[in-house]
Amino acid sequence: MPHPRRLGGGIFRKDTVMLRLYEDVCDWQNDARAICARIELHDRNLAMQLRRSAQSVALNLGEGMSAAGGVRRNAYATALREARECLVAIDVARRWGYVTEVSPVVLDRLDKIMATLFKLARPRTA
Repeated sequence: MPHPRRLGGGIFRKDTVMLRLYEDVCDWQNDARAICARIELHDRNLAMQLRRSAQSVALNLGEGMSAAGGVRRNAYATALREARECLVAIDVARRWGYVTEVSPVVLDRLDKIMATLFKLARPRTA
């Protein structure tokens, strides 16, 4: 007998959202790596900070996926803060002239990640 929370095809709806988010975060790792390489030509410290933040998004997402309750929300909130730090690091790099153009697709991907993490990090209301 299937679990009552399962949807058609035996896939949890929440699992589908998490899988999609995880795939987006993995794609973002590739994006961040390319941006870091461009920034590193001018500012090694800023590139390192972006690298750490981008990696932390993935690591905290993974932590949250295997946690429960407040620990889960805290991991997602941390991932959200790190994603925001990535966005700011890119903005700083643009303002300093280290990168001139960042693909709108890359920025849209990061925005989608942040929006999903925001939803996952907020406490549920009754």
